[in-house]
Amino acid sequence: MHEIEVLATLSVRRACGFGALAIATLMFGLIATPAAAFGSGAVCCLLMAVILYWKSEQVMHADHRRTEVWMMLAETHRPPHSVAKIVVPRTLRKVCRDHCRWAITAAAGMALPAIGLHLAD
Repeated sequence: MHEIEVLATLSVRRACGFGALAIATLMFGLIATPAAAFGSGAVCCLLMAVILYWKSEQVMHADHRRTEVWMMLAETHRPPHSVAKIVVPRTLRKVCRDHCRWAITAAAGMALPAIGLHLAD
């Protein structure tokens, strides 16, 4: 079961990495106005957190055989269907919610400088 958690973490972090790349690109494009750059980064991180939370709820109703985790699992390491239909969604939900918390923390970390820069103007 540890392998399922490792693969779920890899899957979610890969998706979050692409989202973070998009957010960083947006913020870099707004570098001339730091308050707007940090503010847009904070809003985008909050959007990422909302999406992660939504996905954590959706995965409980999805077929575990259609998840990226299931496809990455070697056929010899796949648990029986009766076990996998419970373990895979619960693991993905836990990992998505953990990353949701990290995205909220990143949003708060970007909102503070944005607020400070707006107040300094």
